[in-house]
Amino acid sequence: YKRQVLVGVDTTIALAALDQARPTLANSDLASKSRERSRRGTEEEILQLVSYFRSNARQSIPMDRIVLFAVATAMRLGEIVRLEWRHLDRPNRTILIQDRKHPRAKEGNDQVIPLVAGPFILGEEVIDPLELLESPSVSVPHIGGCIFPYKSDSVSAAFTRACQRIGIADLHFHDLRRTGITQMIEAGWSVPEVSRVSGHRDWNVLRRYENQAAEEIVARRSIKERQG
Repeated sequence: YKRQVLVGVDTTIALAALDQARPTLANSDLASKSRERSRRGTEEEILQLVSYFRSNARQSIPMDRIVLFAVATAMRLGEIVRLEWRHLDRPNRTILIQDRKHPRAKEGNDQVIPLVAGPFILGEEVIDPLELLESPSVSVPHIGGCIFPYKSDSVSAAFTRACQRIGIADLHFHDLRRTGITQMIEAGWSVPEVSRVSGHRDWNVLRRYENQAAEEIVARRSIKERQG
């Protein structure tokens, strides 16, 4: 039910009727939200991906760094490929994301994001997003240039191809964002802190990550108890 301006139709009356019909449509499952995706990358899967990319000499895009950076910052792929060197504040460990996704006003929604070392730990290594940007494998800094000057479609395709070749099923690049958010919550970050990094305007959206994190803690503790 897309809103349109129709010739000869009183749009005020039409929209009022539409608003009145929404509850009925929702209750009858005719206008329900799509099922929310909950897939996240496991530590083992991310290790496999990083190892695969580092061993692939033909891979021109620094996919290992991009994957780790995506989890460590919980950024969307479109945000990562738009990051610019001029917006990186090394002393304060922050970076500006321009025109971040917003439900009502994306344009001009610029946000300064902290680059925190951890809580993402891969193996026994604390992942520091700032160190990832300083890596020699990342493009050489120049004023006004992008840090990761690659097309999002190319990065997504490389990620999907790698998952297929090493046998990781049903994992999308965007799932890395979900992985990062969940690990922040598991590490004890408050909802405002997570929201500051993830860019969520509606804190209620983050509540489902809290529930998922709690379920994972129970699962891990149960395994340890059985092993003990």
